[in-house]
Amino acid sequence: IQTYTIVFWEHPHQASLEMTVQQLERIFESFSDCPEYIDNICVSYKGKYVGYDSVELNDLVQRGVNHEGKIQFPQLGYRILFRFELFGEKTYGSALLGASAENCTNSLNIKISENVDLNTPDKSEPVIQFFEKLANTSSWYWGAVIDNITVNAIEKVYQALSKLFTI
Repeated sequence: IQTYTIVFWEHPHQASLEMTVQQLERIFESFSDCPEYIDNICVSYKGKYVGYDSVELNDLVQRGVNHEGKIQFPQLGYRILFRFELFGEKTYGSALLGASAENCTNSLNIKISENVDLNTPDKSEPVIQFFEKLANTSSWYWGAVIDNITVNAIEKVYQALSKLFTI
């Protein structure tokens, strides 16, 4: 089955919890700029998807901080999972935002539902518009709509080659 994922990457930078929440709000606002395609944004909390408002979003992002036990590592960013409807189908996404550690990459990943064939103009044009709106939500240094079949094929070739050339 042909599927696609929208991916954006951003360099690490100092970001407070408030700045991270504002960035996530900009991302979700870009969803509402496409009301004919996007509906029912929910954020994951303890494995369940819940609706949210701006006060709850701050709390939900805070809970997504990287931690080990009670020790928090905000320099590794805040992870949040979300769900929404695109073309009437549930679509899932994740964001790792607010990471400032040198080897981290802030990211946004949105899986496009299986019923969206980007080879048809009535489905591809709204996804292109959605991508463009998301591109303006932050200072991403890279973004793409990735063909998941190609990625899976490349991974299989890499695994096969690595087995052949191991010492």
